[in-house]
Amino acid sequence: MKTLRTPQHRALVAELRRVRLAAGLTQAVLAERLGVAQSFVAKVENAERRLDVVEFANWMDAAGAFQQCADVLARVRNGATQA
Repeated sequence: MKTLRTPQHRALVAELRRVRLAAGLTQAVLAERLGVAQSFVAKVENAERRLDVVEFANWMDAAGAFQQCADVLARVRNGATQA
């Protein structure tokens, strides 16, 4: 099953970006915290790359939002995001 560009994937991308911005982080700072290149963050946020569950957990942790994982996943499951 392909998951790129499905409504749920678009919701996940929007949530990941929302979480990063709510934490006041640039792509570069989040990338540094993750130990990856800034282009990795950009590709995720541009829906060019999927995250596995470990990468998702690391993203949330690096943004200081690990406790919000379940809430984010619930919004993704419903294909909806918070503004």
